[in-house]
Amino acid sequence: MKRKSALAAFLIMTLCCPALTSAEVMKEYYPNGKLMAEMSFSFWKLDGLSKTYYESGKLMTEMNYKGGVQEGMTKEYYESGKIKSAFTYKNDKPDGINKRYYETGEVMEEENWKDGAPQIKKVFFQTGKVKEAWDYHVTNPEDLANVKYYDEAGTLQKEQAVKQKKKKAKKEGNK
Repeated sequence: MKRKSALAAFLIMTLCCPALTSAEVMKEYYPNGKLMAEMSFSFWKLDGLSKTYYESGKLMTEMNYKGGVQEGMTKEYYESGKIKSAFTYKNDKPDGINKRYYETGEVMEEENWKDGAPQIKKVFFQTGKVKEAWDYHVTNPEDLANVKYYDEAGTLQKEQAVKQKKKKAKKEGNK
């Protein structure tokens, strides 16, 4: 009897609420009537390509979701239409080579991520020369990264260990 009731409830939900079992696209609009965002949902979770737009109508972001978590490439654009950043996500965490760009098209920053943890980051001058090089493979647990700073000619200027931010302990009376 329970099996028939469960099957009947499933059939009623499927027939009455098709959004539960099929993909839907939700759209939001600016007060001026232009499209602000379009998001794909399946079973009430983000699923597929979602996009946001500037008020001018130009594309701002493209994000891929699978079952409610970011999965695959996420791109952000300047209002001019040029690429601003390109990040890869795996199970809602940054993973792989992620890049940020100057509006003129040169790479501003390049980071290598693995399972949501940064590995190496390089920051570039617009000329393409390395400005900063961050290495997150540290042996001291108090350190966040070893960083090298360069001038525009490519000469090493400074090298230092960047420390982890210490979390403040909560006082007993403050909750």
